[in-house]
Amino acid sequence: MKYPLCITIDKERVFVSQNEAGCLLIFDLKGNFIKQIGTRGSGKGQFNSPYGIAISIDNGDIYVCDHSNNRIQIFSQDYSYKSQFGIGIVESPVDIQLTKDTIFVLSNYKPFLYSFNYNLNQVQNTVCDSINKHLNRPHSFKIDGAGNFIISDNSSDNVIIFDNTGQLLHKLTDSLSGPIGVDLNSNGGIIVVNRGKHCLLMFN
Repeated sequence: MKYPLCITIDKERVFVSQNEAGCLLIFDLKGNFIKQIGTRGSGKGQFNSPYGIAISIDNGDIYVCDHSNNRIQIFSQDYSYKSQFGIGIVESPVDIQLTKDTIFVLSNYKPFLYSFNYNLNQVQNTVCDSINKHLNRPHSFKIDGAGNFIISDNSSDNVIIFDNTGQLLHKLTDSLSGPIGVDLNSNGGIIVVNRGKHCLLMFN
């Protein structure tokens, strides 16, 4: 690996974005290498600083935030290039989450949460409109089983929690310094990569 940045795990595979190398590395759950997707560049199937990854539970499609190319690329389950979207709309995407009806994409340099349908068209979303009022320099996010949004906001040193309508519920600030990654455990606890203090924190 060279500058691994983000990781996503499905039932059979581990996906790791390689920031400087401009590719994804894919492993099985035992750590055996399977395949590399992409090379550094701006063409179809290439990446310039790949970030967040999401896997469709419906068809196995792989969605990747192509950060410095300002787009999201989609690869099929067999790792072949399929499509791209967000060009001219999304600026510096860092993370992506898939729900039944909506693709949510988070940008950090222009702090913004975008929403797209599965026809890859941007759609107006009042949840995003409400959340965007509170973002400063977000870096990653998760959507829990209740539809709540948990967003790490790096510059403001907190993790912000919104309900499924986009209303602010809570801000986690205790001991946080430059929070980057955020995830959920099986009990609904929030795990935060606390970069400023070089540690992981967990909140119930």
